[in-house]
Amino acid sequence: NLVMIQAGDLIDNTIGVTLGFAALTSAAFGQEKLRGVRVLSTVSAACGVVVGCLLGMTSLLFMDLGAADRKKMQEELRPLFETMMCDGANSVGAESCTLWIVDSDGEHLWSKVRQGPGTNLSNDESEVRIDLGAFPLRHEVVRLAAEGRPAILNCEDVQADPRFNSSADLYSGRTTRSLLVAPVVGDGGIVLAIVEFANKLPHGRTFSEDDERVIRCTSRLLLKKYT
Repeated sequence: NLVMIQAGDLIDNTIGVTLGFAALTSAAFGQEKLRGVRVLSTVSAACGVVVGCLLGMTSLLFMDLGAADRKKMQEELRPLFETMMCDGANSVGAESCTLWIVDSDGEHLWSKVRQGPGTNLSNDESEVRIDLGAFPLRHEVVRLAAEGRPAILNCEDVQADPRFNSSADLYSGRTTRSLLVAPVVGDGGIVLAIVEFANKLPHGRTFSEDDERVIRCTSRLLLKKYT
């Protein structure tokens, strides 16, 4: 546009004055006759397309690109989620059991949580996705397992443990008192998931060594099902 305006002004003040061309006509002649203008126009159009595509792709920065993969995995692992939620807790006499899947980025955990009356989520299965770094207890289990170290965590009183993030109770609608957590470790020490039993029953009891053996076996069985 700058070149067109300058060329048009030159034509307007020379040929335009002699032949009586209007200013817009002179500008059009400048754009039509100057080879540089045509080249610049083509290059500008190409740059416009590239910039437009880049601007359009900025929406990807705000999209959850792993959502589709998680939904596919949810369907594949649905029997596992249902088994863990319905029967897993009974195996150790816990109030609840949750299977947390380590996301592909290694920085988040997600799970399917079945909610009931009095909870903060709907009365149905809901996906919960949390930042692993915001929950030090779970993060420690993943870190230790990745380092090849014993990673079963048996916490008798999580409310007194400074590593416990109480916002975790917002997802379950209960007050967590005790936790038994174990990783599901695949080839190469990659942590695929976390099994979590919460609140040993009856209230006031803590998870025993027998419970630790059960969750260790559960994690091994899950590895076979997972892979």
